[in-house]
Amino acid sequence: QGSVAPRQVAAIGLSNMIGTVIPVDAQAAPLRPAITYFDTRSASEAAWMLARAPEIPAVTGNRVTSGNTSLATILWIRRHEPEIYEQAAFFALTGSFLFHWLTDEWRIDWTNANFVGLYDFRGKRWSAELAAKLGFDLSRLPPIHAPHSTAPLTERAATALGLPEGIPVALGGLDGAMSSVGVGAI
Repeated sequence: QGSVAPRQVAAIGLSNMIGTVIPVDAQAAPLRPAITYFDTRSASEAAWMLARAPEIPAVTGNRVTSGNTSLATILWIRRHEPEIYEQAAFFALTGSFLFHWLTDEWRIDWTNANFVGLYDFRGKRWSAELAAKLGFDLSRLPPIHAPHSTAPLTERAATALGLPEGIPVALGGLDGAMSSVGVGAI
């Protein structure tokens, strides 16, 4: 709908809002409507996380709050919708879900990973120690990549969007972080 011809699109970059969780099956189909970051139903789970692993803020460099901490939402699903939790092959955040739809690859960037509640920001990896304390299987989260990592646009997505197949899709990150990059505050 814009004034740019599809052949002029050189790349796609993603930016997403924080903490929205989408449980998906093995074919990447959503198992329920997404739970957005401003949904605070997971307050009990956030409190449980901190009681069980009080070191979370030191490891992640982030606070634990309902809505903003994605794992609290995932744990809410585990407690209140166990059939959805068991069926979920992955718990995707918005950026990961869109990146997969565009490229058929599962990834999560550092900025989104930082709000899951399991990200060791010093090591830029998932914390196996925190996951063990909280009883969560890390294989149900995408692998961590740099926000500037790319993968090619698939034929299926290119056809759906009317864009050239194979153009690079940048993983990107949270809206606040991507806005900072956009204005040069890096």
